[in-house]
Amino acid sequence: MITKKGWNQSLRISLPKKEATYDAAVTPINSTNFREIRGHSNFNPDWADTVQLQKDTVAGVEHGVVSQQEIIAQGFKLGLAFPAVTPDIWTGFWALALGAITSTQDGATGAYAHAMTPVAVGTALPSVNVIGAKGAIQYLYNGVKVNSIEAKAEEGKPGGLSVDLMGSGTRSVDAGAALTPISESWMLCKNAKIWLESGSNRSLAATATQGTEDISSATPDVLHTRVKSFTVKYNNNLQEQIAMGAGGVLTDLDYGRRTIECSCVLRFNDAAEIAYYTAQDSLNIEFDIKGSIIAGGGTTYYGGQIRLTEMKLKKAPLPQGGVNDDLTCQLDFEVFENGTDKAILVTGYNAQAAYLAA
Repeated sequence: MITKKGWNQSLRISLPKKEATYDAAVTPINSTNFREIRGHSNFNPDWADTVQLQKDTVAGVEHGVVSQQEIIAQGFKLGLAFPAVTPDIWTGFWALALGAITSTQDGATGAYAHAMTPVAVGTALPSVNVIGAKGAIQYLYNGVKVNSIEAKAEEGKPGGLSVDLMGSGTRSVDAGAALTPISESWMLCKNAKIWLESGSNRSLAATATQGTEDISSATPDVLHTRVKSFTVKYNNNLQEQIAMGAGGVLTDLDYGRRTIECSCVLRFNDAAEIAYYTAQDSLNIEFDIKGSIIAGGGTTYYGGQIRLTEMKLKKAPLPQGGVNDDLTCQLDFEVFENGTDKAILVTGYNAQAAYLAA
């Protein structure tokens, strides 16, 4: 039955299982292979098709003829925003965006740490299926990859996540029922910790440890008592591959030159950050956000971490603010590679054993 109510919508994504080959179906459609996605701001898929019109050529009649318009290429785009992100959403989409994930159980407990890194140049990103319904109009979309992902946090609020997805354009009518979503604690900024280290004291732990700094051989700068907000955006800059004889859908979505953006707004304290900019010191940073403890997970909390391993400030973080305002400053970073480590390292913590399984 068709309904005109906006709350009548559902979204399923095969985050637990990736496509075996690009643009392939993930089967069966069940709770083992798909995740029911909740907590996003809306679901508004865009059929990003290319419609060709020959009306401006010699048509023979003033308004052209109906045979002169045709869909010559199909496309799919979807933006999702999660104002209160859970570790399952965090882990699934960061793994899809970066491409490589290693999941490790915490001893004999029910907790898992999921370490995610960008795939090496030349290695394809994983792709998934998306099933979206709105007003009882439901389609299955194949060949979906993450174009960009952005983690954002603001004091006094839960951590958030935004994702832009692109697909091959392959779509089919689907009639499957919604699944039962898993229940997890939000990642809360009230529990966040942020550290910044500079120069020769930068030292990267091989494995991240929840709740402690993993970027320094000494004592890093503690920023979480001053940070008002931060954003970290990773962009794959996906490039469409439209092949001859492919029937109008993409044969792949390959990343271009991948980019990382990072900025923090914090209460101004002293000239330390200005000195980092003036000296063009090499920096690294760690963001650690968590929610409640995982039941049966020992001492592990629901949460996530981001480490950026090589950065410099690209703009002077001078104090800003009016006469009656608190002084703030903004740290805008340029992110690099250090020749040894990946530029970005992301971890998720929850009670789910695996993501993007073959």
